[in-house]
Amino acid sequence: MIGNELKIKIQKAELSDIDELTRLSRMLWDFEGRLDSHYSVSENFEIMFKGQLRRNLGRRDAAIFKAVHKGKIVGQISGEVQEKVPYRKLSKVGYMEYLFVAKPYRGKGVATCLVEELLRWFRKKGLRHAEVIAISRNMRANHFYRKLGFREIHRKYMLPLR
Repeated sequence: MIGNELKIKIQKAELSDIDELTRLSRMLWDFEGRLDSHYSVSENFEIMFKGQLRRNLGRRDAAIFKAVHKGKIVGQISGEVQEKVPYRKLSKVGYMEYLFVAKPYRGKGVATCLVEELLRWFRKKGLRHAEVIAISRNMRANHFYRKLGFREIHRKYMLPLR
């Protein structure tokens, strides 16, 4: 439980949460799509994303956590163990994605608690590093991750082919 007046609980997501997790993820993707059109979702987003959630909820190397306030899901985060190229010293990392907190709950420590819970899960899996990708124009996310101790290690570039 978060040590504040909201009494928000961080819990593992369940199959029964898929509709609400999809709704929150849609809000995340719509926001990111406004920052960069490459992140806009397709027409069949809901069907495809629910399928991905179902698969991830059944995997041992993936986890989805939810933030719950008075029975309502107000935030989420997903993560998975990712295999990197075997010839590097860092061959496995915890990959974080889909961190989202509903507007009324932002700035209250909910996102930090979600990340901390996922980092604990990564550590239990024996991982020593975690990574996340943030859109360069999403200044709030970039600041948040730096504040948590993440550092930028590379940049990704995209070129439209005509």
